Amino acid sequence: MGSLGRGTGIAFDYFVPTDRYSEPEMPGFSTLRSEVAAIGEPWKSEFYPADMAEKLKAAGFDKVQDLSSTDMGERYFSGRDDGLTTTGPIRFVYAAHLE
Repeated sequence: MGSLGRGTGIAFDYFVPTDRYSEPEMPGFSTLRSEVAAIGEPWKSEFYPADMAEKLKAAGFDKVQDLSSTDMGERYFSGRDDGLTTTGPIRFVYAAHLE
């Protein structure tokens, strides 16, 4: 995908490996894994952020922006009156081919 030409970009979310989950996060993400598998979307991969960036750069992407759930909460949910935010070991990445 990184060789598709200048301006090409992708965006997706991913989860970090379970060794990065806090103890309170484990039950919720175990349930989520089971629920998505039950609807036909098995959870087959997890990545460390540094490995994800390396893979995207190796695929030809020049710009990689990887946000943690804390980063997403600060960027998209700060100042909300209802307290909605993001938590947990989910990440959102955007990669672009600029050259």
